[in-house]
Amino acid sequence: MQPPEHDLPMSGHADRGGRWCLLVLILFAVALGCYQQGETSILPLMIREELKLSFLALGYVFTSFAFASTAGFLLMAALIWRGKNGVGYAVLGILGVLGALLTRASSGAGGFIVARGITGLAYGGLLVGAYRIVSGWLPPESHGLATGLLFAVMRMRVFATVITAGALAHIGWHSYSLLVAGLWFLWVLLWIGLLLRSRNSLRREQPRGLVTLAQMLKDRITWAVVVGVALASPLLSFQSGLLSGHLSELAKNGGPAAVREFLIVYLLPAMGAVAAGLISDLLIYKGWSACKSRKLLITICGLLMAFPALFAFSRNPVFHPWFAILSVTASQSLFAVLYAALVDAVPGRGIVVGVGLSGWLGGLMGAVANRMAEPAANPWGNGPLVIGFSVLTLIAVIGVRLLTKKMPGELVPA
Repeated sequence: MQPPEHDLPMSGHADRGGRWCLLVLILFAVALGCYQQGETSILPLMIREELKLSFLALGYVFTSFAFASTAGFLLMAALIWRGKNGVGYAVLGILGVLGALLTRASSGAGGFIVARGITGLAYGGLLVGAYRIVSGWLPPESHGLATGLLFAVMRMRVFATVITAGALAHIGWHSYSLLVAGLWFLWVLLWIGLLLRSRNSLRREQPRGLVTLAQMLKDRITWAVVVGVALASPLLSFQSGLLSGHLSELAKNGGPAAVREFLIVYLLPAMGAVAAGLISDLLIYKGWSACKSRKLLITICGLLMAFPALFAFSRNPVFHPWFAILSVTASQSLFAVLYAALVDAVPGRGIVVGVGLSGWLGGLMGAVANRMAEPAANPWGNGPLVIGFSVLTLIAVIGVRLLTKKMPGELVPA
């Protein structure tokens, strides 16, 4: 496999201070985007009467956001292809400002649909842009922590519902939209400032032979990530569904137990992703190759993810939610390290292919798993499904290990 090509305009590694600024700003942008994705599921319902949104209009709001997210991914992919990664991220931030301002100015269904579409456009390219910038501006021994934090931030979008409801109750949706626009505007200013500062703090490198799409599709590491995410997604989706049902039952009774388990279900997987990424980075820092470090963590996380299958037929239901939490935590850790390997070893433009294919196939496999878990389609109970999906996860680990035999030797730090 060819070593990564660097197609950022200035693609050397940032100095230590600039590295942390870069990571914080990326996390800030992804957090805003993921927050607005969660916000889209509740904001239209809370202001439905004021804007006179019919049920059909609500459907258009959700659809416009979804389709615009895909368009945003393609927009950022095109900018990455042209080597305009930093500029592309600034464009997404400006779209975030515009979407929030148009939401504030909306007086009816049409304007609100357009506003949420622009918001979705900003959200769509944030993740693929984040992975690409991490690959070009951060050294290998920081990739695991960066991807782990990205997964943790995405996990936190569930809290958007609570924050949105509280903000709307206290300041109203007009002021709330201005606040979101202000946060995006602040981010754009900080990002542009970082880009200008980077002109002096990043060393310029000559691009190494640009890689075509056909060559990217032959890349072993790309397919390792696609196989890993796709085959592990059914178990993640199934266990997440069990946890959602468990939390719904607890919510009916309310009380501290429901709040405590809600926090555990969403915070523990986020912490697991950060921990796995950080451990794999520390091993690289200690002298391990990126290949050896990532493969070790991928194997451990895959085994932990499938471990609950050993107790699939347990007669004591008290332990089942904790098994599901273990599996979901391990899955977030597995995915974080898989994407760290993608960022480590895949040529910069190929990250778009890896993120796109793995996200699409993982979503498809997860949807199929959810469908199979429905009582009407599953007369055998949960046990066989847990075992079957766990076997798929173990196959994913084996496939990843076979496909990652060759990663660039230059990823061993000096």
